[in-house]
Amino acid sequence: MNDLIAIRMLQLYPPPRVHSNCGRPDFGGWGISEESKRLYERCPNAFLLAAVMDRQMPGARVYEIPRQLKSRMGHLDVRRIAGMSEAALAGFMGPGRHGPALHRFYNTVSRDIVCDCRILAEKYDGDARSLWEGDIEAAEVIARLKELRGVSQKIANMFARHLVTYYGVNLKGWERIDVAVDRHVARVFLRTGLVAAKKGQSRYSVSELREQVVARARELSPEYPAALDPPAFDIGMRWCTEREARCDGKGEPCPLAGVCTKRKRHYKIV
Repeated sequence: MNDLIAIRMLQLYPPPRVHSNCGRPDFGGWGISEESKRLYERCPNAFLLAAVMDRQMPGARVYEIPRQLKSRMGHLDVRRIAGMSEAALAGFMGPGRHGPALHRFYNTVSRDIVCDCRILAEKYDGDARSLWEGDIEAAEVIARLKELRGVSQKIANMFARHLVTYYGVNLKGWERIDVAVDRHVARVFLRTGLVAAKKGQSRYSVSELREQVVARARELSPEYPAALDPPAFDIGMRWCTEREARCDGKGEPCPLAGVCTKRKRHYKIV
């Protein structure tokens, strides 16, 4: 049954063709403005900073923030940001004379961005492309990303997947990129029985499940574990939510209805 669940996920959410846009970014379907698309095409630093901010907010909103921040500050110069204080950057990110807050966690995000801009300036000559350009393995890119503040296993693997599927980067060993585990992905893997629940336990942390989810995705999709990431995330956001499992919801039932045997069980992921 677990294999059927994985097959259904991949049938309903076919992964983008890796390297079909090799050498050129393609953000079709992202739901972001044309201005943001053009910014990312000419400014990889902005694309990386957006990934650092990608937490507990809709992706389409997060990936508008670099454009908005540039409008407020007049630049997105990594070296200049590296020289700012966290409070100064938070003044542009947060609510005030510039407008509403750009991010719900603007103080934390500002701290991470300043720290990461310092790393980019000191270690990568101020250019995010130095993290991934050249004859380099995806695993090495992921390791470099994890050295940045605010970049978790989720963000590192998600961003590596975005590089090869949307940003036109040719990474060696891309097929070994792992599923990016967050609470939505972990909840779907747990509720569907793709990973085993502990008897009598209904509350789990993402860190508690991360290794199991990664290992299971490698077993179910050995040719490309990250392919299970988009379907699991989408199902977790739309049907298998924190509050309820809308398996047979009105209008559009869960895509896994009929193959998910544990769909009525409730687990909370924090």
